[in-house]
Amino acid sequence: MIMRLNEKEQQVLRTIAQWYSQGKTDIGRNSAIAELQISDSEYNTIMLLMQDIEAIEAKHGLPHEPNYVALDFTPLCRSDQLVRQIDEQIESQRSATPPDIVQQLHSRARRNPLTAGIIIAFIILALLIPLLNSLWELLEKIRPFFSGE
Repeated sequence: MIMRLNEKEQQVLRTIAQWYSQGKTDIGRNSAIAELQISDSEYNTIMLLMQDIEAIEAKHGLPHEPNYVALDFTPLCRSDQLVRQIDEQIESQRSATPPDIVQQLHSRARRNPLTAGIIIAFIILALLIPLLNSLWELLEKIRPFFSGE
């Protein structure tokens, strides 16, 4: 459920968790829209989701409606727990990805100039040897025309 949250929803959840840690208890719809930088329609859908995942508790809303969106709400401690879960999942995904070989070489070259020189020398040799070989073969094929053979 957590990783299904898109960027905007994760940003809202992080802000709600921050409000919880600051001890804010009653947050109004208008101030939330302004601070979260979301539209009215986004507010309704995102706050319904936040209620579903129990990140907020609705107050002063219209509970008789089926999709009742809070006019005021209180951040819950679960929001902080959900943010930690998201961070753990992101970190585990990063550690599960294989290391980037180019990035490793780049970081080693920055730390050790000798290693960088060796890498550059091998790259130059790798480019020059086939070029010289092709040039030598071309000269051997052209030589009979100039020597009169």
